[in-house]
Amino acid sequence: MYEEIKPQFSLELEGFKFLGRGPKATGETMGWSRDAKFYYRCVKCGDSMNAAHNKYWSCSCKAVNLDKDMGRFGSWHGDINILVYEKID
Repeated sequence: MYEEIKPQFSLELEGFKFLGRGPKATGETMGWSRDAKFYYRCVKCGDSMNAAHNKYWSCSCKAVNLDKDMGRFGSWHGDINILVYEKID
């Protein structure tokens, strides 16, 4: 079990609503949503990625990674340490 990391930045993000941590924050019962209205943010460095991103991606601290070919997305610190946001229209 991973410990919840407290971010060193504000959870507030202009233009976004904070939904929670991990894949369940999107309402999905299995896995991460790929809906473009969601954004995933690293709890360590604060970098964010659109859920519909379709290429390789790593945050600047290399904790959160997307490997599109292998169908893998996650954090070295556990899913609980990926912050989930919804874009406000």
